[in-house]
This record gives sequence, structure tokens and C-alpha cells, in this order.
Amino acid sequence: MIRAACLLIILANPAMAQRASDTERCNTGWQHLVGIIVGYQGSGLFDFTMPDELLALRDTAQKPLAEGWCQAVSPGNGPLSEVEQFAWRAAPADFADDRDGLPSALAFRVSGSMQRNGQSAMTELSLQLSHSPEDGLLIIDSLTSQIDGDTVLNATAVIGGAYFDDPRAAQMSLLGLHLDQLALTAMLETTHAPLLKDLNRDDVAEFVSGLSFSQMDRRSRSEALDFGRALPAPNGVLDLKFASDRGLGWMQIGVAASQDDADMPGFLLDGAQLSVDWQPN
Repeated sequence: MIRAACLLIILANPAMAQRASDTERCNTGWQHLVGIIVGYQGSGLFDFTMPDELLALRDTAQKPLAEGWCQAVSPGNGPLSEVEQFAWRAAPADFADDRDGLPSALAFRVSGSMQRNGQSAMTELSLQLSHSPEDGLLIIDSLTSQIDGDTVLNATAVIGGAYFDDPRAAQMSLLGLHLDQLALTAMLETTHAPLLKDLNRDDVAEFVSGLSFSQMDRRSRSEALDFGRALPAPNGVLDLKFASDRGLGWMQIGVAASQDDADMPGFLLDGAQLSVDWQPN
């Protein structure tokens, strides 16, 4: 009798029924996404032998927001515990209804606060992805970072090797992804100095000297060194462009990391070109 009464209440209130459906969509979609990356088997079952922190990530409850967005209810002690707000959106929204389904587009939004000039500042990092399986491309349509509403970083990128049509293929292909193109613009102010505390002019000079002229031309070398001299508190706009015919993959990154400091930049950008433009304010 009680169950029947509850059912009548829900049927009489379409908004409540829709809310429950949206909540289920968010939770199912989130588990599907996390499973693809950290342990999703072709049968549609998760690998329950995964570490506790990854289980916590998979089981993080989600709630629906406006315009198809979903948000983590309580990050808890998992990998999202340091994040104040984490939201995501997929297209199509019901992609997880098919166990072999993949979204054609994804968006993520991370927001929180940081200390800036002794005061708390609101930060937001937004990422929009789209997938072209027939071309084997994962495209970063937009990567944006904002502080108190001011954009401080904007980037786009093309990642190759994304030939996957279902979750299992996607998981197996992750290590084969490689960066083909990157365009990044950073609007730097002296107040952003703490973000660059681990970078100094000697690091920049050493990196530039390790590249051939085919990897970085004379103009870009000069611009990069000018930027290095502005550290640790640069004030201006930095533009970076990267392009590689064969792509920068995990294996190349691993080989570069094992080289001496002087040889590392050349190995890292083997077959690639890097251009730099620095415009001080």
C-alpha cells in the first residue's frame, strides 16, 4: 500500500520523476566514464580488485545540474578530495545506456579557491573534448583556466591514436595516444608568480640550448630566452605552438626522461617543432 502511494505521488509529479531519472543518468554515466579509464571489462562489469582510492572515485555520488551538467556530491577521501567542486557533461547524455557506448563529446569543470595577494581568489578550470573515431583523433576543443573571472590560460590540442569504438578498445588504447598539435596562450601577471615557482631562467635556457634549430628556430629561441629572463614574475602574454608529424607519445616521453639533462629536450621534441612568442606588458 505504501509503495503504491509513493508511485502515485511520483507519477503525479513529473518534475520529481525527471529528477530521479537525471540523478540515475549522472551516476550511471560517471561510473561508465571512470570504468573506461581505471578498470572496465568488456562484459560491462567493473574490476573490483582495483585500489580503494579508485573504487572511491568510481562510487562518488553525482547529482544533476542545469543544462545536462552533473556534479560530484561529496568527493570524500578519493582522488577528488582536494577539489571543492567538480562537474561534467557528456553528449549524448544517455551514452551509458549502451554498455559499449562512448560519448562523442565531454566537458569538465573544476572550481575552487586559492590565495592571491593574501586574499582568497576563485579559480575554475574548464576542459571540452570531442572524439573522431574514424580519424583516430581526440580533440581538446578548449582548455581554459580562470582566476576571479579573468582568463589566464587558453589551449587547444589534437591527440592522435584514438582509434576506439567501445570502452574496452578505449582502455586498451590509452597508452597509444600521442600529442600531434598544441596551441597555448598564457596571460601572465606578477601575481601569478607562485604558479611558476618551480621554473627559473636557467631551466628555460638549458631547455632551449638542448634543441636543434629545426625544432626551434632563431626567433622562437630569442622569445623563449626573453621570457626566461622575466622569471620568476613575468608580466605579459606567452604563446606556445607545438606540432609533430608522428606525435609525442608516452614511449618518447619515457626515453627522454632517462636522458641526461642536456640531451632530454632534443629527445623529447624529436620530430617536432616548437614556436614561442613572448609579449611583455
